[in-house]
Amino acid sequence: PMEAFISSIGRGGVGIYSPKRIEAGENLMVKISFLQTNGNEEVSEIIPGKVVWVKEFHDGFVIGIAFTTLDNLRYSKLLSYIEAAAQGSA
Repeated sequence: PMEAFISSIGRGGVGIYSPKRIEAGENLMVKISFLQTNGNEEVSEIIPGKVVWVKEFHDGFVIGIAFTTLDNLRYSKLLSYIEAAAQGSA
């Protein structure tokens, strides 16, 4: 396990800033924690993903991870958050 900061997120995947390199093609489980749009409830989701690209960035790495499964039933809270963020209200 390692902690990283999200640089971007959308329905297709997530970009992270990481202190460690993760190789392209690696499958992993991504735990994303966020506040609900009401700002009161913290939610965590664990989503399967695959590293699709890696770039060095200062003293770390920027890594693109594609979600391999992100369906409306299992991840409804995360999808609602992503849609609200895209509209500028998250």
